[in-house]
Amino acid sequence: MRHPSWLKMTTFLVAFLCTHSVVHGQEAPASAASSSAAGNQAENTDDTALSRHIDDQAALAFSQAAIGRPLNDYSLLDREGKPVKFTDYRGKPLLISMIYSSCFHTCPVITQYLARAVKLARSAVGEDGFNVVSIGFDARYDRPDSMKTFARQRGVSDDPYWKFLSATDATVIQQLSDNLGFIFTKTHTGFDHLAQITVIDGEGKIYRQIYGENFNPPVLVETLKEIVFGNSVSSEISFASFVNKARLWCTIYDPNSNTYRFDYSMVAGLGVTFIILAIFIYIIVRMWIRVLSRSSA
Repeated sequence: MRHPSWLKMTTFLVAFLCTHSVVHGQEAPASAASSSAAGNQAENTDDTALSRHIDDQAALAFSQAAIGRPLNDYSLLDREGKPVKFTDYRGKPLLISMIYSSCFHTCPVITQYLARAVKLARSAVGEDGFNVVSIGFDARYDRPDSMKTFARQRGVSDDPYWKFLSATDATVIQQLSDNLGFIFTKTHTGFDHLAQITVIDGEGKIYRQIYGENFNPPVLVETLKEIVFGNSVSSEISFASFVNKARLWCTIYDPNSNTYRFDYSMVAGLGVTFIILAIFIYIIVRMWIRVLSRSSA
């Protein structure tokens, strides 16, 4: 069934107004998602994003080269020892965080900051709008039980859309790490590794890398909104999808409350635009009718 042209026009008008307001406003511009990710890497290179045992430039180049690459499937286990496949997550964005369960500082900090960003993102794109997996890359010791303990200690074990995975085969971990553009190296105290969150789009491709153990949450949220928006553009237009798009496009970050909220000023602006457009169309139609009347007289 074809939908009215006015609904299509309305949808794209909402998109223009809302994205225009966000880009030119002061709250977390969508266009800043990629630049902010790079900025986070630059800000954290000396202390948190990259360890001293890893060549900074080589690690960043290796990580960035993975963008656009399809994520392969690997044999992984969840906290209950059940097999998990990445193909199970197709259709929605997926966040991947590589950690090791015996880490006493960096990995817990990364996970805690990620938990804050995830909570913020849920308010913007919905509770089930995306999934998260934390994967233990220490194949010797990271097992379902240790990953379960790690999740419980971080306070995220109850999130139904966040799984903690592991693999018993070191080859699988190495292949997955290479696929993700993730570098880690063994040291006498544990591991030195890139502090990286990999964002996978709904088609299973690496969409963006976000760096730093204490990255700016809106960088992640805007990236997720960007993916969801991109996937929804080609979908069938209906009133329900129009409402969902309006919710996605017109949610902005409020730094005072550290939450995403619906910006009703955008809706008001849209209403004013419709009124002006209606008046303009009315005037044009009236003039056209008068011209036709005079020409037929």
